[in-house]
Amino acid sequence: MANLNQLFNKRLHKLLKEVGKYGRLIFNDHFSIVLFVLLGFLALFYKDLLQRLSFNESPPFAWLIPFALALFFVLILNLGHPFWLNQEADRSYLFSRGKDWFKYWRKAFFYTASIQAGMTLLISFVMYPLVSITSNWNKGEGILFCVLLVFLKVLSIFNQYLNLYHQSNKYLDRASVKQINYIFGIFIGFSLYIKNPYHKILMLVATGLYLIVIHLRYRALVNNLIDFEYVIQQSQSNKSRFYKWISIFADVPHLRPEVKERKWLNPVIRVIQGKNPNRYSYFFARLITRHEAYSGIWLRITLFVLIIIFLLSNHWIVITLVGGLGFWLVLVQILPIFQFRSKMPFQQLYPLQDIKLKKEALQKMLLSILSMMMLVFLVFLLVKVGFSTTLLAALGGWLIIIFALVYVYVPFLLAKYEKDHQKTSL
Repeated sequence: MANLNQLFNKRLHKLLKEVGKYGRLIFNDHFSIVLFVLLGFLALFYKDLLQRLSFNESPPFAWLIPFALALFFVLILNLGHPFWLNQEADRSYLFSRGKDWFKYWRKAFFYTASIQAGMTLLISFVMYPLVSITSNWNKGEGILFCVLLVFLKVLSIFNQYLNLYHQSNKYLDRASVKQINYIFGIFIGFSLYIKNPYHKILMLVATGLYLIVIHLRYRALVNNLIDFEYVIQQSQSNKSRFYKWISIFADVPHLRPEVKERKWLNPVIRVIQGKNPNRYSYFFARLITRHEAYSGIWLRITLFVLIIIFLLSNHWIVITLVGGLGFWLVLVQILPIFQFRSKMPFQQLYPLQDIKLKKEALQKMLLSILSMMMLVFLVFLLVKVGFSTTLLAALGGWLIIIFALVYVYVPFLLAKYEKDHQKTSL
């Protein structure tokens, strides 16, 4: 293509179209509700933490909060990669254009820096109230802190941009990119502990030093040749990383989920299929424990809900709702297992389909998975609050939610699915 800017715009448009397509699949009705509820719980926890710290009701670990914030901001600096948007075919057909590609990559840097700077600004703005309460940064210095953090993020992206050159300086090579961020994370950490006005001076000095380091690296690399193989490799890594994240929430046609035996989940198989397994219970038991797309769902959500329960207050209603939300999210995400492989010739022809038996096997599998999740929640809650009314109330609430989901909500969804399927087949 004669104009590399047009090529970049075309590929960027294709990427945005792909993001939009999978975004609509991920943020469906169910997941949108769950996301808003979870954001609401996190907002309540954050508000409660700020109020406790403001009124000097500091938890025992309060002195660690600035350290945790410094680690968080270092993570922000290290997250993200430039949108190179190169493809395998570029190696053969287009890389002969040589340094003409810099126009293409500068545009990639501009879009990457703009998006990630905006996200960093939003995150730092949300986190700054916690920074101002737990450190010597006051409310009036919030703009300065956020601007400096955004500037450091842009410098970090530019530092990654310099990786496209062949590396000739062993001290400022590609491996140094993250190491530099870690070093300047130490400066951020110290600025959260030292007194006024030295915290501002330290952050300004750190930003100036970062700028000098980037300038020195640029001067050392600017006359080197372009490492086209590295750019191709990074583009493919970014692409595979994107689809790997998408595959957690939606089916990606060209990615095949891993299927492997997890021996530590074999007891779960025996619980699900029971003493007298039928073809459906046998199939569901292995699918839910060995198929990465399904086993990953309930295992990750269990871990996520445990973290939320740990962060929330000990009020039994809130804990019950969070656990119930986890049960519902797992059920909705793994319910398509009912139709998995149902159109294979073997499933259609031999033996004949027994829909009633299949529904019973599905309900037994869901009841087993949700019950095991509940047991994990109860053990964790027992450690947190002890044997108390909170524990008993949460147990009662979770039992009601599980039985309502499995024996009321699931039949309703399956009936709705069959009705929609009949309409589409007419």
